[in-house]
Amino acid sequence: MARTNYTSSYLPNVAYSEADLEANRQGVLTQDQFQIIEAVYQTRRRGARQTIYAFLIWIPLLIIVGTVIEYNKSGKGLGEFLSSSLPILALPLGGLGLLLLISTVFGYANERDARDKRITVAEGVAHVLEKEVHSKNAHYIRYELTLQKGVMNKQLFRFANHESLAHFESGKTYRVYYIKYYPFPLMLSAEVVGLH
Repeated sequence: MARTNYTSSYLPNVAYSEADLEANRQGVLTQDQFQIIEAVYQTRRRGARQTIYAFLIWIPLLIIVGTVIEYNKSGKGLGEFLSSSLPILALPLGGLGLLLLISTVFGYANERDARDKRITVAEGVAHVLEKEVHSKNAHYIRYELTLQKGVMNKQLFRFANHESLAHFESGKTYRVYYIKYYPFPLMLSAEVVGLH
């Protein structure tokens, strides 16, 4: 299969060669795959950092502005106002700190496989979905592959385009090599292992 260009920080195109598949069977990435995964990893990390920075800037700024407005309305002296307001201010600041801590821990755990380039294998019967989705603000086509092994064991993959989804056919059983990375796992390669 011909390799296509990397297109998205969240959903790169899926195109792989026999060399890619063989390397993935051995639990390693080819150089091309390494570069794609690294590009996705760096882009998602940058986006997560920007979100955290926005929280660190805007929420304290809103708290400060709100505090100044309340102080001006209160008619109290600064010392008296601060002594009565500090417990109230501590709650949102503590909440912000807790939120950032949880976000950092979750982010670190979520990006581990992409950071370490750890390959996961899933196997199951393919269910291919390509359909138009209409929502209030968007209109797009959803490209999805669900691998099902048993009633409760499912793995969902989303793709950026039809070409990526075209590697799969409903009803066939595939072994898929991918990198776990919420919200969208990054598929590396796949092989047919049987018919359902």
